[in-house]
Amino acid sequence: MPSGSVQRRTAKARLRYSGEFFHEAEAGLPRDKTDHGLDTCTSEQQALRALLAIAVFNSDGLGAPPRDWGIHVIRVYTLRMSARFNDLHIATDCPWNVSRRINTPRADSAYRIPGLRTLCHRFDHTTLRHLPTRAFLLVRFNHEEGSRLVCGRPCPDSDLDKDMLPVDHPMGPQEISELATVPPMSPAAQTLLAALLVRMALQAPDGTWATAGWHYPPRDIPNAFPNQNEIGKALWGANDHWSLRWYGFPNPEFVAAALTDPVIGLAGATVEDVGNDFVVSYRSARLRLVEHNRHMLGSTQAVLQALERQE
Repeated sequence: MPSGSVQRRTAKARLRYSGEFFHEAEAGLPRDKTDHGLDTCTSEQQALRALLAIAVFNSDGLGAPPRDWGIHVIRVYTLRMSARFNDLHIATDCPWNVSRRINTPRADSAYRIPGLRTLCHRFDHTTLRHLPTRAFLLVRFNHEEGSRLVCGRPCPDSDLDKDMLPVDHPMGPQEISELATVPPMSPAAQTLLAALLVRMALQAPDGTWATAGWHYPPRDIPNAFPNQNEIGKALWGANDHWSLRWYGFPNPEFVAAALTDPVIGLAGATVEDVGNDFVVSYRSARLRLVEHNRHMLGSTQAVLQALERQE
């Protein structure tokens, strides 16, 4: 089959899950064009994605210390991830709001994610660089023109807000200390956590599962748990052993499906039902998916019945 046909077929398969424009999906394909490319990236980019997973999936009462970074609030916006080899695009209808949730100061410090700096800031996009990993992150408008955007240096009309730290602002002792509290990850665990992040806003084309930004479930997804995100989330562990704990949507089987789906999953990842939870394995790494309702009641149907009785 001609290489162009393979490329088009692979890009179309990817966008059916990701909701990307064709050019976005195509731009994320690796060189051989036969793999979806969500997990094909530089080591620097993978390290940033794993750190962003720690930032996004810790919140409120359940969360481990990175909950204080406040990045988890981006889930309230409609967004999607467009993973590239040396970049990660977050496409949203509210790029200004989302970028400020990621890169403006917290109440107790001059930064939000330790080491993250603003390279370029415009009304339609913000380019960020993480100093320790040297990786880029781009927050931009969700439209087809924006999908072609490449921004690796300040645009001529870039205008950083006064509370945004520029890339030439070095990391201070507090940042270095705070970043050091993030537990060590094995290479396999880093790959698995990075895979979790880039799959946080997918939906299966057959309507059997969705992660949908970890907010409200799409109406056409059967047996989806309701949104209970206000209770919190916790992604924590060390080396090869990690757990993700949360309440409500997405169902744990949906998260497991996103990571192990034969079309869009992480190649080599497997899932098994362990007790009342799911455990996703990738090489030596394990990620236990613990949705509280299912963990307590034992099955999705038991959870749905209990929730129905509460209505």
